[in-house]
Amino acid sequence: MKHRLLVLFLSIFLGLWLLLLPVSAEEEGIVTMPSTFGELADVLPSEILELLPEGLFSEVLSESLEATRSMTDWQFLLDALLSALGLGFSDTVGLISTLLGMILVAAVLHTVQKSVGGRSGEILDFCIRLGVYAAISLQTVGMVETIKLYFARVGCLMRTMIPVMGALYAMGGNLGEAAANSELTLVFLSVCEYVSATVTPPVCALCMAFALMDAFGTSVSLAPLAARIKGCYTGILGLVTFLMSLALSAQSVITSRADTLGMKGIKYAVGQMLPVVGGAVAGSLGTVADGISALRGICGVSGIILLLLLLMPALIRLLLGRLSLSLVSTVASVLGCDGEAKLLSEMASLYGYLAAAVAICSVLFVLALTLLIHSGVALG
Repeated sequence: MKHRLLVLFLSIFLGLWLLLLPVSAEEEGIVTMPSTFGELADVLPSEILELLPEGLFSEVLSESLEATRSMTDWQFLLDALLSALGLGFSDTVGLISTLLGMILVAAVLHTVQKSVGGRSGEILDFCIRLGVYAAISLQTVGMVETIKLYFARVGCLMRTMIPVMGALYAMGGNLGEAAANSELTLVFLSVCEYVSATVTPPVCALCMAFALMDAFGTSVSLAPLAARIKGCYTGILGLVTFLMSLALSAQSVITSRADTLGMKGIKYAVGQMLPVVGGAVAGSLGTVADGISALRGICGVSGIILLLLLLMPALIRLLLGRLSLSLVSTVASVLGCDGEAKLLSEMASLYGYLAAAVAICSVLFVLALTLLIHSGVALG
């Protein structure tokens, strides 16, 4: 009696499980993509959608596979890079022109200041540096908004990718891995949103204030304190990313092995208790596992490239801004505007730390998608 109940339970479980398999062959024999994968198009900005090949979000596996393959071509990546450079180039030229003009005026006024001397010369010097600081402040506010927009877009992308990843893990029987990866990715999303919205603006404000005070020639140098704040900012982000990556990798390995062991036990039980039908079903699971691996590859590679397409404009704008400030700082030093050169150099350093922070926060998402591609299918 118990044997018959166990066979009945396994038969019902197996039938329901096969019906719920998202990888299904239609009448034409076409393997379909998860329906949630097409929802990625709704969360991407228009400038990114224009770069994507046609058919990427198609439900037909062959069309999506061909589009993903074209996205890995060097020509596509080069065009995306040039597009991102074009978006930041106009702002960079405007910033360099503005700051160079102010530095040239400052050099002339510093010459006048030496002949004027006294309090009038000090007031003139103060006004020059305040004007340079105002120009940099406007640019820095734009940079902070760029960082916040980047994290908002990445948050939307990853919140849409998490159900896709969970569905793909569940397809292959990796239920424990789906839960672990989804939970850690959501935690890190919350960390990134907190950093972009709450931590980054005050860090930038403090560093800008310290740089301005040093440029005005205060008796106490605040540059070491600013460097320590920037170091703590990126160091804490790096530590959180390392711990999250360690936990994600370790849990993925452990839960993947556990899921695989559990599915092998089910396959063995089905094959033993249902000798004819069970053996055929157990043998067909290898074909299903190959289809799931193909879907994981498409979704994982597409997710990584979409993440890079979102990252490139923000990262390039920060690096171009840092290059612009460093260039103008060098010109200011040549022209003898030491205070302005020091201010520009400190702000260039801040831009470098912001670029590092953006890159660090993107590492875990790339790792999560890479694990999706390379983790073993429990059905295999």
